Amino acid sequence: MKRKMALSERVLYFLFLLLIPASIIRVNASLPGYESFFLFRILLFLILALLFLTFLFKRKYILERLTNLKKEKFVVGFFIAWLLASAVSYFWIIDFEKYFRYNVLLVTNIFFGFTLIFFLQDRETLHRIWKLLLITFGAALFIALLEIFFGFRLPGSGLLGEQKRLQLFVSSFFHHPNDFASYISLSLPFLTLMPLNKTYEKYKWWIFISVLLAAFILTFTGSRINYVATIIGLLLAAWILKKEAVKQILAYLAILVVAFFSLIPASGPEIAVKTLKIFDQALNKKAYFSLTEGAELGSVMKELVGNSGSAAVRKNLMINSYQIVKEKPGSFFIGLGAGQVEKYMEQFGNTKDVANLHNWWLEVLVDHGIFIGFGYMILFLWLLREIYKKALKTKDNFLKYINYSLVVILIVFVLTSISPSSSVGYAPLWLTLGLALAAKNAG
Repeated sequence: MKRKMALSERVLYFLFLLLIPASIIRVNASLPGYESFFLFRILLFLILALLFLTFLFKRKYILERLTNLKKEKFVVGFFIAWLLASAVSYFWIIDFEKYFRYNVLLVTNIFFGFTLIFFLQDRETLHRIWKLLLITFGAALFIALLEIFFGFRLPGSGLLGEQKRLQLFVSSFFHHPNDFASYISLSLPFLTLMPLNKTYEKYKWWIFISVLLAAFILTFTGSRINYVATIIGLLLAAWILKKEAVKQILAYLAILVVAFFSLIPASGPEIAVKTLKIFDQALNKKAYFSLTEGAELGSVMKELVGNSGSAAVRKNLMINSYQIVKEKPGSFFIGLGAGQVEKYMEQFGNTKDVANLHNWWLEVLVDHGIFIGFGYMILFLWLLREIYKKALKTKDNFLKYINYSLVVILIVFVLTSISPSSSVGYAPLWLTLGLALAAKNAG
C-alpha cells in the first residue's frame, strides 16, 4: 500500500508539478523589470532549498527518492563531470561574461533534469506531467493564434517592437520563432501517437483539431529545419501506428494534414491572408513575403550554392568552428571553454554578425572537447535505445504510448537542436532528456 505523503512532501510535489509548465512559460512569468527572476528559476531554487532542509530533518524521504538517481549513476556521473569540466575551463577562457552565463544556464538545466528523475518515479506522476505538457502546449498554440490574427505579443517575445515585415511570425512563450518551432516539433508526437492511448477514441476530434492548429501555426515560424524534423517525426509516427495495428482513419489523416503544411509551408500564411480579408483587416504585404520568402525546402540548396541566406550562415558557422579548432589543437580535447565559441566566431565576417552556432551537437563538441562531446552523443543514443526497448516490453497501454512518443521526440530532437541559437538554456531539450530518463524507470 502506498504511504500517504506528509505535508512537506506534498508541498514539494506541488512545486515540482508547477515547474513543468513554468519551464516552458519562462520569462513571461516574471515581474516587469525583474525578467531574470522568472517563475521557473524561483521554483527550481525553492525546490532545491526545501530538499536540502528536508534532508537535514527528514533524511529517510530523500534517501528513498534517490533510488532512480542511483539507478542512473553513470548518467548522473557524466553530467557532474560535464559541470566540472565546464567550470575548470575558466583557466583558458577569453570571455568571462560568456563563461559565467553559460555555466549558470548549464547548472540550472542539468539540475532541472535531476529534479525530474528525483520526483518522477511512478506511473501516476508521469500521467500528471503528460497532462500538464498537453495543457501547456494548448496554451502556447492559443497565444500563437492571438499573434497571427490580432498581433498580440507576450513580453518575452523577441518580436516585440520589431519591423512590420516580421508581424506575421509567431514566437508564443518563446523569444524567437525558431525556438517555438522546435517546441512544436518536439510536442507533436504526443498528439500524432495518441491513438496508441486507450483514451484516444473519446477525444479523437479534439486531438485532430489540435494537430491541425499546430501544423498551421508551425508555418508561421519560417523554420525550415523544423519542417524537415516534423516530416521525419510523421514518418516514424505512421510506422509505429502501423506496427501497433492502429486502424483509426482519423489518426492517419492527422499525419497527412501535418505533412501537407510541412511540405507546403506557404499554405498556412495564405489561409491567414484569406481569413483576414474576410474580416476586412489590412495585411502588410512585406510581412507576408518575409514569412513565405525562402520558406520552401528547396530554397536551402539555392542558399548554400549562392552562399547567402540562413542556410549559408549555418554552413559558415560549421566551417569557422573547424578552422578555430584547427588553429588551437589542444581545444580538440579540452574545448574552447564554456560559451567561448561565440567569442571566437566574432573574428569572422561571413556569418552576418551571427555568433551562436545554432547547432547544439557542434556547440558541445567545440566548447567542451571530444570527451564531453562524444560522451553526450553516446549517452543520447543509449537513452534512445533504452526507451525503445521499454516501449516494446511494457504491457501498460499508457506507458507504451509515452515511451513510443519519447522515442520519436528524441529522434526529432537530433534535427530540432540545429534550430535554436543555443540549447544550453533551451528548456524543452532538458525537459525531454529528464522525462526520458525518468520514464525509463517509471511504472
